Amino acid sequence: MEASIELKPTAMLRAMTASAEEHRGVRMTREVAEPADPWPADPRGAEVYRRLIEALLRWRAFSYPGDARD
Repeated sequence: MEASIELKPTAMLRAMTASAEEHRGVRMTREVAEPADPWPADPRGAEVYRRLIEALLRWRAFSYPGDARD
C-alpha cells in the first residue's frame, strides 16, 4: 500500500519555495566553485582572480541579502 501525503496550498507553496531556494543555493555554490577550481594551478592569473572575486561577491549578495557589506 502506498502512502500519500496531501499538502494544503500554503504548505505546497512553502515546499516549492524551499525547493527553489535549495536549487538556487546549489547553483550559486557551483558558480563559486567553478572559478575557484583553476586557482591552485594559476594563483597569479589576473583573469582567474577576477572571476573568483566576482563569484564570491555574487555568493555574498545571495547569502546575505541587504547586508551592509554589499
